[in-house]
Order: sequence, then C-alpha cells, then structure tokens
Amino acid sequence: MKYVAPPTIDHRDHYEACVRQTRNRDIRDMLLGMTDRVVSAGETYRAAARAGRLHTVEKMPATTHEARCLSKVYDRRMAAREGSGRAVYDEIKASIARCPYCGDGEVYELDHFLPQRAFPDLNVLPINLVPICHPCNHIKLQRKPNGANRTFLHPYFDRLPQDIRWLFAELKSLGNGPVLTYRVELDESQHGAIAHRLSYHFYELQLGRRFKEASATILVELEAILDEHLGQFDAAQMAAHYNDLGLRSLRLHGNRLETAAYFAAAENADYCSGNYRN
Repeated sequence: MKYVAPPTIDHRDHYEACVRQTRNRDIRDMLLGMTDRVVSAGETYRAAARAGRLHTVEKMPATTHEARCLSKVYDRRMAAREGSGRAVYDEIKASIARCPYCGDGEVYELDHFLPQRAFPDLNVLPINLVPICHPCNHIKLQRKPNGANRTFLHPYFDRLPQDIRWLFAELKSLGNGPVLTYRVELDESQHGAIAHRLSYHFYELQLGRRFKEASATILVELEAILDEHLGQFDAAQMAAHYNDLGLRSLRLHGNRLETAAYFAAAENADYCSGNYRN
C-alpha cells in the first residue's frame, strides 16, 4: 500500500534484448516480428493504469504458438540468472526494500500485476513488474482484476493520501496480554474508487491477519514507552504522548503499522493507566 516510482526502462529495447537471446532462429524472428504489437499492448496498459481501468485490459490477440513462445520469455530471459533481461529484473527488484503491496514485508521477487499466465504479451513490460514480498505474491498469485472496485492497488499508479490516516488499529487487552488489530478506512465521498480498492486490497491480501501477527515487536515498543513514563505521566498525559508519537510518525513515515499502533494506544485509557499484561 505504498507508492513506488515506476521503472523508466524502455519497453521496446528491453523486449528486443530479451528475445534476441532466443536460440531458435525461427522463434526469435517471430518474436522480433511481434515487437510493435507487444509495445502497443504495453502502451494500452499504461493508459489504462493511469485511468484506473486495468480491469478493462484484454490479452493481445495472438495465435496459440505465439502466446506459448511469448509466455516463456520472462522465465528464460528475465528471471533466469544468465538471461539477457536479468539486469532489468534486478534493477526493478532493488528499487524498494519493503513490499509496496503490504508496506511491511521484505521484497523477495517480482510480481506481474496483470498475471503472467493470462497476459503473456505483458510478461516483460517493466511497469507490469512490481517488487513484492513472498507472502503477498503467494496470496495474489494469478488473480486478475474483477471490476473497477475489485482491483489491487497498483504501486506505480495509485497514490493513497499520506497526510491523513487510513490505516487504523485497535489495542485490546486479552487474557494473555495486549493485542493489536488493524483495519483500513478511507472516505469514499472524498477519494472515490481508490477507497473501495483499498478495502479490497486489504481484505484480499489478508493484511488484517498478517499485520496482527507482525505487531508483536510493536507491542514491546509500546510497553517500553509506557514503562518509561509510568509514575511521571497520568493516563491523560500518557495518551497525549502516544498521540504525539502517532502524529510524528504519520508526518515522517505515513500510514505504517507503528503509526496506527501509537494512535491505538492513545485511544485506550485503560492501557495508558498502566493496566496491561504481556
């Protein structure tokens, strides 16, 4: 759920560099002969992505043989260590350290935003390749957009507001200690379709469950802050301190797990009074 500057790699040059490594001359010539069609498909993709209409993109018309040969280009020429497109793979993968789909996991591989199997013509399109963590990629798999509001947020084309809160947490005290649960909220009347897509993205990638599991270290930090100030601050002062930490984190880092957790602590009067157990 984080914007990333899109790759500026030229699609035509990259595609041709990949297919020129094809050993079979007939297949290589066929793939090179398809260059204008493939590049045109990439331009259609870019226009649709900018308009928030990637759910309308259709696979480029191709024969079964053409589609089969296209589908092999990514695995053999980009993902393969010795492939002629591997440098581009590594460049895109290294463009951000944390997965832009969840904002938390470590980047592990590249994802085809429009899936590889369904869109072989877009397999090596740089703006269709997004750095991703393994859990997000494992859940997303080969899913295609299913309507304007049932499309994952695209890290290169969708910008969520960073100056307002849309990631929220609730801090509860259960029998075995405090627990953080997360949700997203964005006003549809102000932000339109992206508000729907944020909810879809959060639910489909199981981010509520995953964020809850990832919050253990954040809870340790919250309690360390509480321990440091207990005896100096009353509950209202402690809440104000957590709120200040949340505002600072929002200003510096945006809607991160820690940001939402600070606000959640500030909103729990019982927690701010020191009634916690871990």
